[in-house]
Amino acid sequence: MFLFLPLLARVHFEHLVRQASYPGSTMVPATSALLSLLVLKLLDKERRSHINDFNFDEAVGLFAGLNVPPKKSYATDYSYRTVRDHQQKLLAGWIGAVAPVLFPQANTFSLDFHPIPFRGDATGLDRHYLPKRGKAGTSVLSFFAPEHASQVVCYANANLTRRDQAGEALQFVEFWQKLTGVNPQWLYLAQNQHSCHQPPTRLPSERTARTKRAAALSRASGVCAWVVVSRGCWRP
Repeated sequence: MFLFLPLLARVHFEHLVRQASYPGSTMVPATSALLSLLVLKLLDKERRSHINDFNFDEAVGLFAGLNVPPKKSYATDYSYRTVRDHQQKLLAGWIGAVAPVLFPQANTFSLDFHPIPFRGDATGLDRHYLPKRGKAGTSVLSFFAPEHASQVVCYANANLTRRDQAGEALQFVEFWQKLTGVNPQWLYLAQNQHSCHQPPTRLPSERTARTKRAAALSRASGVCAWVVVSRGCWRP
């Protein structure tokens, strides 16, 4: 995990965190808070509730600039203290800093919507098509835009609604244009495998959402080229 530190130093990670205005305290500054979460990803810890074995790990604490890492209650609580604006500012700063190093000629991106199933009690969450279940279900819709060659995620949003889904690809185009001054040349948009065969029964609002997506693609066609790829059906 310490092999990641030279890159963080090169992009001045602490400056990016300050620009994004992340919350912090005297005991746990904002940069240390984010590094303590980042190190869990580098160690392949999928759940913040399963980090008790690192409570007194001085090496993990050193990575975050602390004597020992924060406990799981702090790690869980910290995510509720941040908002979308924090993430967007940090993402813009991070991609702007690493792009010249990792993908200086980036012009092609793979776009994908991914529903994350929700298995709790009934809520006001939207229902989206879940490929593994073959039907719609209560879920949180996320969107990713990795750079095609390096697969570095350049844009993400895990707080989408059905109403916002149609225009999210354009949101990424605007994000990239504002960050780099140029539009992406190619966008690969993945479709679910079921779209190649007989489509399943859709929710009443699904047709409306698909119409809005088509309109969004039409508007974007003037700034970049699109290739729609169907999972399980496309061949190079």
